[in-house]
Amino acid sequence: MKRSSKTYSFFAAGMFVVFALTTIFNRVLSEEKHAMSKMQHDWTRDERHLMDELRETMSEMKLLIEQNKKAMHTTNNRGINVNSLDVEVKRIVKEALELGINQSSVASPLPVSKAMPSVLRRIKEKKPTPPPPNDRILEGMGGGMAEEDKLEEIRQEFLHAWKAYELYAWGKDVVEPVSKSGQDEQYRMGITLLDSLDTMWIMGLDEKFKNAVKWVETSCRFTNQEVSVFETTIRALGGLLSAYHLSGERVLLQAANELATKMEPAFETPTGFPKSTVRLSDGKAWCPSWSGNSASFSEVTSLYLEWEYLSRLVNNPRFKQRVDKIMDTMINMPKIQGLYAQWVNVDSARFTSGDITLGSRVDSAYEYLEKVWRQTNRTRPEVFKEYLDRIDSVDNQLIKKSKPNGLTYIEQCNFGKTKCHGQFDHLVCFAPAMLALGAQESANPKQKRHFKLAEELTKTCYESYRRMPTGLAPEIIKFDHGEDFYVEMADRHNLLRPETVESIFVMWRLTHDQKYRDWGWNIFQSFRKYTKVDGAGYSSIGNVKAKSKSEVRWRDKTESFFFAETLKYLYLLFTDDSVLPLDKYVFNTEAHPFPIAPAL
Repeated sequence: MKRSSKTYSFFAAGMFVVFALTTIFNRVLSEEKHAMSKMQHDWTRDERHLMDELRETMSEMKLLIEQNKKAMHTTNNRGINVNSLDVEVKRIVKEALELGINQSSVASPLPVSKAMPSVLRRIKEKKPTPPPPNDRILEGMGGGMAEEDKLEEIRQEFLHAWKAYELYAWGKDVVEPVSKSGQDEQYRMGITLLDSLDTMWIMGLDEKFKNAVKWVETSCRFTNQEVSVFETTIRALGGLLSAYHLSGERVLLQAANELATKMEPAFETPTGFPKSTVRLSDGKAWCPSWSGNSASFSEVTSLYLEWEYLSRLVNNPRFKQRVDKIMDTMINMPKIQGLYAQWVNVDSARFTSGDITLGSRVDSAYEYLEKVWRQTNRTRPEVFKEYLDRIDSVDNQLIKKSKPNGLTYIEQCNFGKTKCHGQFDHLVCFAPAMLALGAQESANPKQKRHFKLAEELTKTCYESYRRMPTGLAPEIIKFDHGEDFYVEMADRHNLLRPETVESIFVMWRLTHDQKYRDWGWNIFQSFRKYTKVDGAGYSSIGNVKAKSKSEVRWRDKTESFFFAETLKYLYLLFTDDSVLPLDKYVFNTEAHPFPIAPAL
């Protein structure tokens, strides 16, 4: 389009103002930086909250300038008076500085927006907005990073990891980013893709999500695979259902219904506990040949959220009846000193081992009791009673303190052999989130005790990261040797697990204590530093005590839960509480969010 000289004059004037604004604020930032370090400890609580609000509005100004830069390149009339803008910005800066509010902590200038009059009025009158639950210095100070910037960094690392899956393993179950290959495990249904759908949607990766949905529609087939009922339920079925809820893509619900229908024959047992493995082509199901018809206890009891939600969506009451029977059996079966063990006979509901833990093969059995109570909108009091009774047994028998620093941990026992030991799996780090959420329930008579345990266990889990040279936790820590904990050579690997960041996310949402965001960000940075593969991908590693990245020993595998859980929880840690609020959603054990059932 031909432009007039008047247009070019306006364009030149606009660009000059943008340049002038940038120069003014760079000078202010430089001159006031030293003063800030001296002043920040003298600020009152109210001034810091005013600064919080000021920082938010100044971020808007950055966006406004960028938008108008772009606009000035394309049009000569955006309805903005650049002269008055210049005057207004200078006035705002002057008033802010007169109050001793330094801008070295702020990434961008103040906006001229509808919010500005009230912001300036609060600054002048020193009437802050209500404070958050915990007093803190702004995270943005001292070279910190705004939450929205952290969100974008986490999003970019998801894309880096996903790039490896797209390049080397599209449609496969797992990606091996170091060797640049992909492998099918037992599922042969693109389990990583199905597990990652809702994370892409939550992060706003629209094209990636659309491509994945297209693959489900054209290439995902449930034929003759022999699959774990549990893993397929939490990863594939859960991923399809939550992505359908978020996006409304009906092909995802259709796939979920087909998959569940083909797995359903596994539930045909006297107790309702499903057999471990099912062949999708004919419904034949079995437990391991060596197990005496036994299955992992968590695997047969952690299915309710997914099957109940599917039952609602497709109006098939039989799916819900299947998991209701499991829950009834679970409540009424005999326990071992009030606790669950690792293996159970699916025909008799009798434990076939005496190994007691909140880790592998038991963990989500406890977790789902609390979550079923909330998902069913608190309509099954017997389920919450079962939860409270089991947690009482855990608290009375398994909660211990380390020496010398008194870290709280949950030990493992075998009561048949009258032996307990201080093994603490990373998997156990789901427990703080469970306890904290259960402590929010008015039906819980031990709310304070459970929440205190949640706080203490979250700290222990974080310490298992902080004390390693890489900043990454090992698979197992042990407390037996009179020190807080130690790591055996065989347990030094890190599988990119999510449990600690899950609990950190929940604790942040419930307390708004800044330390939880700080902890999560530290963990994210350690993942990025030591597990990121050049070019594309993230890989599990073999040595969290490595002194440098060259010593981490790549395990060359990205578990699907890194996409589905670890990166999702890290991302949600820095979003607003209104994104998937905890009073409206329940996350399954693979971090797939389901809406709480409507009240009857």
